[in-house]
Amino acid sequence: MLMLHKGCRRVARTDLADIPVPEASGRHMPVPHHVLADTVVATAEGLGLPLRNESWGISKDGMRLFGALDFDPIEELRMPEGTGPSLGIRHANDKSISVQLTAGARVFLCDNGVMVGEIETVRRKHTTGLHLDALIREALTEYLARLPDFGRMHDDLVNARLSSVRAKALIHDAFLEHRVMAPKYLPAVSGTYFKSEEHRGRFPGRNRWSLYNAFTETFKQESVTLQADSFRALGRALCLTHS
Repeated sequence: MLMLHKGCRRVARTDLADIPVPEASGRHMPVPHHVLADTVVATAEGLGLPLRNESWGISKDGMRLFGALDFDPIEELRMPEGTGPSLGIRHANDKSISVQLTAGARVFLCDNGVMVGEIETVRRKHTTGLHLDALIREALTEYLARLPDFGRMHDDLVNARLSSVRAKALIHDAFLEHRVMAPKYLPAVSGTYFKSEEHRGRFPGRNRWSLYNAFTETFKQESVTLQADSFRALGRALCLTHS
């Protein structure tokens, strides 16, 4: 998901070639936006990740680039419903942001600096010796090798059955120890998990996966920036806790 609100504008990938590129200075070697974008897409598709959706944005001065890519699911890899291979991309030719990629089963990227994914695959300055093709290929190869982890995470959450007492304890700890959200949202999460017939219809199991989705449904009431922080904290509270 790509959110733009700080003076940035959406563009098509084909428009990126028209963005001026500053001259190199010292060890700083600017990377044309269209070269980075095309390299990522071509490398991903060459590795078996067909592009489904892409969103691109540039800053008002044309120096910063933001991109979010969603790919078709890989047939042999089972991933949780509503997720799929995703990449977030950003960089800047004014030295403010290095070349950065983050990957996961669901990626969030905003022009205010928030960039959230499960795996940070690239963080490389625009300096001499930057071999973009090799860098992107190595990063995406690593990401593909780790994609099965998302399916296993889903299975772990589904198989972690919860009693009502244990679910209430996890909700309590998520708010008061892990600071997943402001405490005022606790009744909403509890009500979704325990009382919502719609939620129970979508996630009938009484397990951590159902509870995870009760939280993510409530995240929609938060601001975009707070949602990113909440996803990170929720991973610590539920996905990494198996007691």
